[in-house]
Amino acid sequence: MKQRIITGIFLFLFLFLFFILQLNFLEYRFDLSILLGFFFIVLASQEMFNMIEQKKKIKFNYKIFILISSVIVFLFSLLQWSSDDGNNNNLENGIIQYLSIFVLFVILILLIFFVIFDSIIVKDLEINFIIIFYISIGTSSFFSIFLKNPLFFWYIILITVLTDSFSFLTGFLFGKKKIFPNISPNKTLEGYIYGNILSTFIIFLIYYSINRFLNINFFPIQNPFIFIIVTFFNSIIVQTGDLINSKIKRNYNIKDFGKLLPGHGGLLDRFDSVLFLSLFINFIFKFQNLIINLKIL
Repeated sequence: MKQRIITGIFLFLFLFLFFILQLNFLEYRFDLSILLGFFFIVLASQEMFNMIEQKKKIKFNYKIFILISSVIVFLFSLLQWSSDDGNNNNLENGIIQYLSIFVLFVILILLIFFVIFDSIIVKDLEINFIIIFYISIGTSSFFSIFLKNPLFFWYIILITVLTDSFSFLTGFLFGKKKIFPNISPNKTLEGYIYGNILSTFIIFLIYYSINRFLNINFFPIQNPFIFIIVTFFNSIIVQTGDLINSKIKRNYNIKDFGKLLPGHGGLLDRFDSVLFLSLFINFIFKFQNLIINLKIL
């Protein structure tokens, strides 16, 4: 536990340093995002490769192909999403909007089905899909959201950390009924519900305080009631992302994806929910932009 806390503090300081650098070197924000995203994809993909190689050896040139494909998908989606301001109304951009929403929707549905149905197991093909699309598009989603609204960066981090922490704590104290025992044996219904409620409540207090006393609105939704609903639903998405990665690890009989973060495991152990939530939020943003375009048309 002590090691977990120490690593968590260093991780927070690193994220805070990245945030400060982005604010103070605005002309290099995009370059810094690409650089950090590139390193994240390489390290996260290597964690996946290490997991697969517990059962079978992966050829080096195959790894290179997967990594290059992942980086290309990351760069393409980051360029497209970060430049999308929701004000384009020509036919070409309308088609791109539809295709982007369709792709994101399919990815989200497939990942959710992956959790719900025990008969769906992880094979090498699915791992390739996860590396190329889930990791790369999830990473580009996170950075594109950050480039559009830097303060939203902390919303994603906070809701992920608070949901995980409260779910674990309340599940440990009050948990009785197991849910998804074949995927995450320690996850309980009580922890799941209380984690969502408490994280939503704390984030709403932070949102209200910042908005009221500092007159800073970091969230695109002004209505407090809608903010609560959206945040509660995002908290559910966070736990869904955690379940997805738990099932992957369960299929390969591993506890953690790696050892890069002592006390937490690997990068994917800590940022799995961040990627999934970023993917979902970007889907919402794209859908919102499409509605705006349809009204213009």
